[in-house]
Amino acid sequence: MQGHSQPDDQPGESQTSMSVTNVCHTESESEENTWYEPVAEPLFTWGPHDGHAFGSIITSVYNEVVHWRPNLFLVPFGKVGKQFVREMAKLFRTFAECSTIESVALKAAMVLPILTLQRPYRNSKAKTHSQHLERRLTSWLNGDIQHLLKKGQTIQARCGKFSAQQQNTRQKQQSKSEPSRKFANLMFQEKCSAALSILTEKKTTGVLHPNSTTPSGETVATRSAQVQTSSPSERQH
Repeated sequence: MQGHSQPDDQPGESQTSMSVTNVCHTESESEENTWYEPVAEPLFTWGPHDGHAFGSIITSVYNEVVHWRPNLFLVPFGKVGKQFVREMAKLFRTFAECSTIESVALKAAMVLPILTLQRPYRNSKAKTHSQHLERRLTSWLNGDIQHLLKKGQTIQARCGKFSAQQQNTRQKQQSKSEPSRKFANLMFQEKCSAALSILTEKKTTGVLHPNSTTPSGETVATRSAQVQTSSPSERQH
């Protein structure tokens, strides 16, 4: 019997290797052909600024205002509120449509609320917010971004002082409530003697000034002179 010799070429393996090669070649071609459209040139004007100048201003303002304290009021109802919403929508739309404002649209959309919705002072009313927003939107549309920035810096400085005052007031309140908190904790721990000592301890100790007044209404210097000139029997009284 003659043995059956196996063919040198294996059709199954060769077809598999060819398919893998074709897939790899197709992926490499797709990677080479993948590209993204560049950002449109800022060929626009915003108030007195051209596109490049306005982009530099927005970038500089953005780098500062993102670190401000949260101090925004809600978008008011009415005409001015709708105008604010339309301006925000316009910025997002210009970015999505790859218009000439695309390069600054997103940063401008982040800066606009921070500059125009700053609460002017504590407990300000909605009517005041509408008036401030209307003036600020006019400055925004005219390209007067530096004016809005200075206004915001002034408000933020005022907020910082108010926060410091709040912190001082909070610390004073805590210091006043500290003895009562200690007393309550000691009573819960059934340490009555230590708790009572907090109620009887005196905060002001030390040497009295000669001009200090005693409970009888006399000064310390006067009372001391009387004691020194009195007899031993009178001192006991």
